[in-house]
Order: sequence, then C-alpha cells, then structure tokens
Amino acid sequence: MRLTNNAFMLLFISSILLAVFSTVSIAADNAAIAIGAVGLILLILKRQFYFKKCDAPVFMFQLQDFLASVFSLNPLHNLLNFQYIWHFLPYYITSRVNKGKAYETLLKILAVFIIISALGLYFSAFFGIKPSDIFSVNWHLVHFGIYGGPFGFTGCASYSSIMLSFGVFIFGLLGLYKRNVFYIIVALFCFGGVVLAQERQDWVGFIAALIVLPLFFKNRKLVALIYFTVIVLLVFAYNLSFVKQRINQTIDFKSNAAIVIRFAMIKGSIEVFKEAPIYRKLFGYGPGESFKSKTYPVIIKNYNELSKIYPVPKYYPGLIPNVIDNFYFKLLVSSGLIGLGLILGAFFLIIKNNIKAIKKSAGEQKMILSGITLGICVLRFNWTPNTI
Repeated sequence: MRLTNNAFMLLFISSILLAVFSTVSIAADNAAIAIGAVGLILLILKRQFYFKKCDAPVFMFQLQDFLASVFSLNPLHNLLNFQYIWHFLPYYITSRVNKGKAYETLLKILAVFIIISALGLYFSAFFGIKPSDIFSVNWHLVHFGIYGGPFGFTGCASYSSIMLSFGVFIFGLLGLYKRNVFYIIVALFCFGGVVLAQERQDWVGFIAALIVLPLFFKNRKLVALIYFTVIVLLVFAYNLSFVKQRINQTIDFKSNAAIVIRFAMIKGSIEVFKEAPIYRKLFGYGPGESFKSKTYPVIIKNYNELSKIYPVPKYYPGLIPNVIDNFYFKLLVSSGLIGLGLILGAFFLIIKNNIKAIKKSAGEQKMILSGITLGICVLRFNWTPNTI
C-alpha cells in the first residue's frame, strides 16, 4: 500500500511539474516525465496500472510511431529512440492522478504559468530577445519596438501559440461559467499571445473552433457573450500593423519565400510518395533522417523550379530547412497510409469521446472538456510536425 501511495505521489508531483514546464520550458518537461515514469513503473510492479477504453486514441498515436520506426530505413536507431513511448507518457501520468482536489490544484498552477508563458512571449515580441537571454544581452542595443520576434520562453512561436490557444478556451469558458475574474484575465493574456505569435494556422484554427462553439452549448446567452467578446478582440487585433502585414503576406504569397518553400515541401512529399514502392506507400520511410534523406533533394528541386515562376530568392544553402513543415504530408512520407490512417482515426476517436463526455457532464467539468476539445480543433489546424 505504501509503495502504491508513493507511486501516486510521484504522478502528482510529475503532473505539477508538467503544468509548470509545459508552458515555459520544453526541455524541462523531460525531468517531469522521468519522475512520472518512475511512478508508472511502481504502479505496474504493484499491478495497479490498467489500460482503459479511453486510452485507445493515445495507443493509436503510439502504434503509428512504433510502426514507422519498425519499417523505417534505420529501424534499430529509431526504435532505440523510444519516442513512441516517451512522448506519450504525460498522458498516462496525468490521467492516472487521483481525482478530486488534485485537478483543481493543477488547474490553478497551469493558469499561473500559462500567464507567465504569455508574458514571456510579450516580452520577446516587443524587445526582440528571448526572456532567457536578459542576463547576457547587451541592453544598450535593445530597444522597444512595435513588434520584434515571437520567441517566448520556449523559443518556438508555434509551440507557445498552441499552448496559449488551449488556455484561451479552457480558462475563458471556466472564467465565464464561474464568473472568475482571474481565469478571464488568463484567457485574455493567452489570446494576446496567440495574436503576437503570428501563427497563421492557429488563427485559422481559432476561427474554426469558434464556428463549432454553438455545438457544445445550448446556453445561447453564453455563446453570444463569447462571440461578442472575441469579435471585439479580433477587430482590435486586425488593426495592429503586424497582423495586417502577416495577412497581406499570405494573400500575396507568390513573393513570400517562406510560403513558396512550403509549396515545394508539399509537392515534394507527394512526389516521393507517388514514386515509392507499395511497401513504402503503406508504412513510409520512417521518422527523422529516414524520410528526410528522400524528401530534401526533391524539395530543393521543386523550390528551384518555383523560383523561376515566382519572384522569390534563388536557392542557396541554408534557405530551406530539412523538414516537411506540414504534419499530414510529413506523415504520408514518414508513416505511409497506415500511419496517416491511425492518426486521423485517433483524432476522430478523441473528438467523439470528448463530445460524449461533454453531453454527460455538467458545470465546471463540462467547461474544461469543452475547452480542451476546442483547443484540439485549433491543434489540428496547426500542421507543424512538432506540435502534435
């Protein structure tokens, strides 16, 4: 019994650290996961760990990663990375924490640190430096500007943006339901961070989540209040110069090298998939360098061809990153049709299970589940590979 209690205590400590670090430090997440992993091992040894029906979508994610590694060009290397286990431990850790006041505590901790995360993004946006560099930068060279760069504490605008998108919906709905001023302030800070990060796919996902919002609530007054608040904020955001510039860059994509590079990536992914033998069409070339070795030369070739059509810079070393900056096309090449099917099926199950749970729940629990589900809607529009 004592060993079991210690296991649950480790899971709770790990969950607290994940609530802290997931918003401000991607690297520190590993320490939190390691603590939780020990707790899970103890539960397994005491035969207190059980798989649940709701674990199925996460298992499908893991199976996709595992199969991609097994059938990759370098299976031993990819299998020994253990990414198909490690990346998904946070789910098993947090879902096995004892219910009750633990979740309320975790929610408050997450609220505090997601505000800190938003403030870090504000700081770097207006001063152009990472918050972690404040002790090493030459301050006489730093100046306040309208907009610098979206680094935040994590150093990754896409990651910060998706975390803050979840914060908007979770704490926004909770704040409105509980009439909790602090949670509403958290949601507003998160919304500002989503705007400052300038991740266009998150903006599209955010609007898509708002469109489906009425499906989750029968309370028309609550929905109307949310719509009114968000529309006011969106009108204000649109009048910011850097937002207009970002939107205009998207409209005038032909002269935007970053977008043309993405066209080259998508076109290259399709070409590599078409030319692959049936075996690779089903299972892909594998994660990491396995698929990159196949796609990168094709992407460069495609960009060179597109640069003759569009007024973008000619190719030079370092211009094009060795990635596929689209989650679904990356999956097509790295995991094949089977992997892509597993991921799409997993997301379908998550949404389906969440909607069922929302219908059966009420009050605060319903707000949290609705906020998470709407956040997942935003997540699926954020097609950058690292945000899964």
